[in-house]
Amino acid sequence: SESHTIESLQAALSLDNFKKETESTLIQLMNQAGFKTFWLSNQIPIGIYDTLLSKVAKASDSYVFTNTTDYGSKTPYDEVLLPHLDIALKDDSPNKFIVLHLLATHGRYKLRYPDKFDIFKDIPKTRFPKKANFEIINTYHNSISYVDYLVDQVINKVSSKNQNSFVVYFSDHGEEVFTDRDFFGHNDLEEPTRSMFEIPFVVWLSPQYKSNYTIDFKPETPFSIEHLMHSISDLSKIDFNEKESKKSIFSKDFEPVK
Repeated sequence: SESHTIESLQAALSLDNFKKETESTLIQLMNQAGFKTFWLSNQIPIGIYDTLLSKVAKASDSYVFTNTTDYGSKTPYDEVLLPHLDIALKDDSPNKFIVLHLLATHGRYKLRYPDKFDIFKDIPKTRFPKKANFEIINTYHNSISYVDYLVDQVINKVSSKNQNSFVVYFSDHGEEVFTDRDFFGHNDLEEPTRSMFEIPFVVWLSPQYKSNYTIDFKPETPFSIEHLMHSISDLSKIDFNEKESKKSIFSKDFEPVK
């Protein structure tokens, strides 16, 4: 819904983007539904782009911040969160809701992945062929490969528990990387591009979940993560007074909006 982290996640993680006195967040919803909640973050807890999300996170029963360095600098790789995920998955609470907040491809792409993910080295396709651009595109692709590895690790760890479970992965915003502009990053104040707003939205369901529940999910359907709470509540089989099925991409009543 936005090309910047705070604005995008504020909308995604709240019921109505904090426009009402009765506002609630996704974490508060899961708490009230009887889930033990975990927030595991590799982004700094306090900063111009971070403090609001930390307030949302601290409503969790358990929260961990593994990074104290600005995203423009060398930081711990996101795999630092995996041991904390293991601990959360071993918790004996019957219902758990776990958030992993990755640093992913924020900031300087080449600082976001270990050396073994230095995969892309050829000249990439771009409308803006320059040596400097080639390097940035390749490091961006490397960082995406690392995120792909992490998502795979998360799915494998959740799958190994043999429970009713799901994994949802999405990005808060996209990145323009020399596709439509001679520019990399995200800034919708000047000249927004499609790449800044079109994001991955990946859903994995365990075999146990699929044998017990059915959902309506058509991956090609247009969807905005500003309605995430309605969708997650559908996946989690919980209800709340202001839930709107038409806003849940997992509902047969879903109504796409432009």
